[in-house]
Amino acid sequence: MRASKSSLLLSLSLAACFFGAALAQEETEAPEIPAFQGKILGMSIDAERLGVVLDVSQSMAGALPWIQGELKAKLPRNPVLHVDGCKLEKPDPRPQIVNGIAPETVSAAKMLAEVGKVDAVLWICDMGDPSNRYGVEAMEELLAEHGLQFYVLSVGKKPSPGIRKLAEGTDGWWTVTEAPE
Repeated sequence: MRASKSSLLLSLSLAACFFGAALAQEETEAPEIPAFQGKILGMSIDAERLGVVLDVSQSMAGALPWIQGELKAKLPRNPVLHVDGCKLEKPDPRPQIVNGIAPETVSAAKMLAEVGKVDAVLWICDMGDPSNRYGVEAMEELLAEHGLQFYVLSVGKKPSPGIRKLAEGTDGWWTVTEAPE
């Protein structure tokens, strides 16, 4: 668990530095985010500017070292925002990132779109928290407003039909994977 905590702290530090630097830049100047074309955690992705929303809840603890290792190897300069759980609910109108963790998934994706200027979001979670209609609608509005591709990588559990439809409707995709033992 010690390596997992240090990986988490490194990722949190990188996210904090990225967003701190982004906020200090001119509004018209987006931070440098490289394109990604290829497979990550077994999922094919083709994005010009990819941001990641990562569920770092207790239920993901066993998979996090594998996921964070893959992100560090393949997306070392792409922004990663953490959420404690995979809540997909109507976002707080004034969300705050506290200790590198966004309050929920929609707010994290919104921050990536508006501050990071990403054109695609990869959401990595275990689908352990229920979604609600208002959260799915809020995510749908956000994706349409910013023209985002939406990729959903679920560890162990198939996403709900509403979430699968969101990904498919944006030229993104969804998949289920299992963490290696």
